[in-house]
Amino acid sequence: MKEHKLPVEEKFCLTHKIGIFSYTKEITRFLDSLEELPEAFICASDYIAHILQLYISEHQERIPQGIVVTGYDGRNEYDVVRLITTADVKTEFIGKRLAVQIMYRMEHENAPYEKTYIEPAIIYRDSVLYG
Repeated sequence: MKEHKLPVEEKFCLTHKIGIFSYTKEITRFLDSLEELPEAFICASDYIAHILQLYISEHQERIPQGIVVTGYDGRNEYDVVRLITTADVKTEFIGKRLAVQIMYRMEHENAPYEKTYIEPAIIYRDSVLYG
């Protein structure tokens, strides 16, 4: 958003570390604390988008016009992911790529550090959820 000179309203950002067993509790507490919800949420995973969708369905009065939600990772284990825009992350390839990088690092300890970027395909869908 900053790259495109779009404002980032920090009050709508939940970016601190969350324990794996407290996602629902932390996200619900965060959403409840917001006086009003934004027009859209960009979720760091489809699991988080799923939790957000559950919140929306339980708090329909907060979303009278609908809300845009996107996920990330393309996991099909959550119903909401079949409805929203998400990134199709091929985790099996990422794991293999990391294994190759680790082996290279072990063989070439003095080689310069590298950054590798893997760009997932985007699966575009409507993404508007209603309570």
